[in-house]
Amino acid sequence: MQSVGRFLQRPVSIRIGAPKASAAEQRAAQKKRLRASLRFMQSDLKHLLDQHESTRTLMRHLCFVERALRRGGLVGLERVPTRVVAKALAELERLVWDWSPVGLAELRSRLAVTLKNRPADDTDDHQQLDTSQRAIVTEVEHSMFEQSQRHWSGRDEAADRMPAQPA
Repeated sequence: MQSVGRFLQRPVSIRIGAPKASAAEQRAAQKKRLRASLRFMQSDLKHLLDQHESTRTLMRHLCFVERALRRGGLVGLERVPTRVVAKALAELERLVWDWSPVGLAELRSRLAVTLKNRPADDTDDHQQLDTSQRAIVTEVEHSMFEQSQRHWSGRDEAADRMPAQPA
């Protein structure tokens, strides 16, 4: 009976939250989270680029980032040149409307932070073109091409239909 009495007289401590992990356990958990984040980024970006057959040819910088992630992980992403990161971020923001996939949101955040923390590349002094103002080239039928060519050369369709004047 005395042992029960001593047990009940002991001070009780209440811990809120999980017990503290050792430094090694914390590093292992952080590596695990980074690997999971990398897998989400890779799979979501691959899914995004696979949605349309021509996306990979049109979004070259974003494909470069995808290859860097696949080959070198997050370290590979840090080695991507600043100008490529900037263009890839612009392509990603133009392509994605729904940021609910965790990997795409994480990738966007990492690209933006990378861009913000790096000094700007001043190696190229010529004027930067705004990629949103570039023309999109598509294939058309030959008759449409000829009509456009006549229009741009200044010849009128009515003038093409008139018979040539004898000299």
